[in-house]
Amino acid sequence: MAGKRIILFERRTFTFTNLAASQSQTIPLERAVDVTAYQEGTLQAVVHAISMSTGQTVAFTATPVQLVDSEPQTDFSASSAAATVSITSTTTAPRLVPGQLTSGFGSHLQIAVTGTQGAAGGTTLTITVTLILVLKD
Repeated sequence: MAGKRIILFERRTFTFTNLAASQSQTIPLERAVDVTAYQEGTLQAVVHAISMSTGQTVAFTATPVQLVDSEPQTDFSASSAAATVSITSTTTAPRLVPGQLTSGFGSHLQIAVTGTQGAAGGTTLTITVTLILVLKD
């Protein structure tokens, strides 16, 4: 069984400290990663450094998406993610946090990160990660 390792990005720092209490922010990272040739996969977050408090989370998602020629500006995305990697205050660095892709994830995946501030708000929420897709045909 052949496979492929796609490094989506290396050692990237995300800071969500300025969010208000219980507020979330989602940042699209990759619009459509071609996974047409693959049947199985894992989204892996390699946590290099982390600074967060109880109630805070950072989640990386891989959501099925289709782009069509007739509407090139529209992302036709599924209603739920094929894989989610959630990182909380109990996660320590260095750490590998994997998330298995569900079957039938389609031909393209949209990658995003969502940071959620805790109920206290305004406390440090920073993470440095490498994000990798490991795929098998």
